Amino acid sequence: MTRNLTRQFGWVWINMILLACLPSIASAQTIPCAPNCQDINVSITGTGPNEFHAKIAWTDFIRNFDCAAPVTYTLQTISGANVARGSSDDAGNEVYFIVGNPCDYLDRELMLTVTNALGSCMSMVTFHKGMLNFSGRSFDYYCLDPNVEAPQATNYPDPFMACDGLVIPRWVADWPFTKDCSGATVDTAKVIFREWEVIDKDGMRYVAYDTITVHRLPALDREHLYCQAQDTLYCGESPLFGPYLVIPSAPGSLDCDTIPLVSVHNDSGRITFQAMELNQSCGFQMHLDTMRFSTGCNSMYRLDLEIKQICPGLPNPALCLVPLNNDIEQVDASGAYWRCSFWVLDIDTLPPVARCDYSKFGGATVLWPDKADDDQPGHCFSTPANPGTQLNAPIVVLSTYSHQCAALATLPDLCIEDDWSGIGQVKAQINGIGSYVLQPGISCDSGVIYTFDGVVELPMREQPYQILYEVRDACHNVDSIYCYVLVKDGTKPTAIAAKGVTVALGGKTTWVEAQSFDEGSFDACQINLLLARRTDWFTAGVDLCDQLDSLCT
Repeated sequence: MTRNLTRQFGWVWINMILLACLPSIASAQTIPCAPNCQDINVSITGTGPNEFHAKIAWTDFIRNFDCAAPVTYTLQTISGANVARGSSDDAGNEVYFIVGNPCDYLDRELMLTVTNALGSCMSMVTFHKGMLNFSGRSFDYYCLDPNVEAPQATNYPDPFMACDGLVIPRWVADWPFTKDCSGATVDTAKVIFREWEVIDKDGMRYVAYDTITVHRLPALDREHLYCQAQDTLYCGESPLFGPYLVIPSAPGSLDCDTIPLVSVHNDSGRITFQAMELNQSCGFQMHLDTMRFSTGCNSMYRLDLEIKQICPGLPNPALCLVPLNNDIEQVDASGAYWRCSFWVLDIDTLPPVARCDYSKFGGATVLWPDKADDDQPGHCFSTPANPGTQLNAPIVVLSTYSHQCAALATLPDLCIEDDWSGIGQVKAQINGIGSYVLQPGISCDSGVIYTFDGVVELPMREQPYQILYEVRDACHNVDSIYCYVLVKDGTKPTAIAAKGVTVALGGKTTWVEAQSFDEGSFDACQINLLLARRTDWFTAGVDLCDQLDSLCT
């Protein structure tokens, strides 16, 4: 009992001592004091590649902030310019205050003055760049995603360094770890650790690793694997051709992607078919047999595609289903072996593509629309390039020859492209003049030059001649195009003056018809103006050309 009483009184005595000390301890913590400062070096961080700031915590540079608070602060340059100012009582400043433009002072010292009711102190503040904002990411891809083989341009990380902005990373290597086709992770083909590196301006190297989980394609089933017994191509093209597989656009996504299993290639008018080549990790094997049964404008093909899924993934969760009229054939009971046999009809429906070729005329004799410079003079005629278009075409300018008011015109060539059934006929027609057949010649940028070797006599007129070209392919598809030729009188008239003319004077001044001085002047077209004048007409005569008007040429 004595021991118990001693223990109880002992606890009472200790408690009394603690209670006696508490007022003095509390009093010591709340006694205001003058601030005591120290110099500080602050890290610059960012909320984005172009927004940087620095946080200066009170306790980092005021040793006794607990008793010195509240305080006011002024941040200045050495020359006294204000950078920031405020109080620890301001909203948001309870723990730290923010410097909004620290990159401007990266290599400079700033003076930070702190004041309260009991005194002031000053510390020198410098800034340094924080660590590069660069960390690894996680991705889930199906095996056929291009990002599995190599990172795509849109999928590069975008690290940024304080005050430097975005830094371009370098893809170092991939470190793959293959998964077995068994167990709970049967849909995971492999895991790739993708290494990136960045070297900043100071030579510091940073490394980050992306974790990429590569998923196998879902197990094949009739609801998501489609085959149509007959398909149609138009000049080897179709929005969605042949058998296809529907899967989620990404693992876990509710959106769907359609994966064509056969591709079409155009090889100089002859189409070829190829089974889609999938990444080895997809666990697919495909074999395609092709037979061609006809040629010409309508070609018929027979295609047999065999599909084997070596390592099926999980059941296909795609909500998008293929059409019910599905001709896909399941070969085995497990659903790992499928066959699609179908016919393809290829129809040529596209006309050739033609353009006027002016290379044989040279730049000096071609007027381009809406041009007005001296090096390449333009024209202001209405010259539509094709029937129904508002786009104006260039004009070839040809000169009349010496004995007729007409040009012996060489027709512009055509550069024609047709990579399907081939060109059947190319014909040029000039209204009121005639029709002409063009023949193939040398190659041009995108096809073959068709030319007319002869010449056509085109009388001179004010408006250009419109030449209509019609290009037909072997399947009677037609392309129409216009080229233009303008005939101008480029031959100077021949002036012949009488050697002597007798003029009767009725006074000091008389007018004489210019025709009186002409002795057989001629021109290939016609003489529009016959003018006779004195040799000193510019200073002694009157202005005979006071009414002039512009003319489109």
